[in-house]
Amino acid sequence: MTKLIAGALLVLLALVSVPTPAHALGSAQEVADNCRDLLRPDPPQSFDVGLCVGSFTTLYALSGVVDQHKAPILGFCRPPNTQYLDMVRVFVRHVESHPQAGQAFYAIEAVNAFVNAYPCKRKS
Repeated sequence: MTKLIAGALLVLLALVSVPTPAHALGSAQEVADNCRDLLRPDPPQSFDVGLCVGSFTTLYALSGVVDQHKAPILGFCRPPNTQYLDMVRVFVRHVESHPQAGQAFYAIEAVNAFVNAYPCKRKS
């Protein structure tokens, strides 16, 4: 499990550190545009929609991974009945309500959106 976490974090760090424009990596606005198509009643079958599905099923899976202290590695606590499409909706709403975030790397803005939407309860 630790190797899986380390591998996922290495991939994310590699993507973030590549010296290219955010648009080339998948800006939040670009990915949100693709994800809007996924949220339609009859989504098209396209490469861009597939990227949205792949991106958010990965974030969904990683959102269930915890560290040795049982803290979620991505910093938010997804409710048990949440589906990946719920997370896509949260992300799209976040980008729509934070236009300044549109040029940032989508994964960072997605995690920001999820931290706000799915905060962890403080242990007392």
